[in-house]
Amino acid sequence: MDVAPAEELFVVVLCPRLAPMAHGPRCSFRHLFLPPEPGREGDWSGTVTDLDQVRERFPGVLFHTCLWDALQYGIRRANAIAAGLEPTPSPPPVEGKRRPRGGHPYGRA
Repeated sequence: MDVAPAEELFVVVLCPRLAPMAHGPRCSFRHLFLPPEPGREGDWSGTVTDLDQVRERFPGVLFHTCLWDALQYGIRRANAIAAGLEPTPSPPPVEGKRRPRGGHPYGRA
């Protein structure tokens, strides 16, 4: 039996040293991404096959709501939902509103 290769998901982690928050590939918060430069702080981006890889690399990371499908159903199904190959599941119940985190602490480039 052949095993299908693991699906990958592009993830952006903003403020990895201060208050890491992971965002998905189509999230509107990606415009805040600042690539690291020599001698300067920056954010992290890369592809993962499991969101636990992000948890291991950035302890205490928060996952933005744009990654809810990947957290609930795994990366493979989340990619299928995003591609329109599977129906969109109903959203999770709202337990309380979060306040916006404000601007990017490294400033804008």
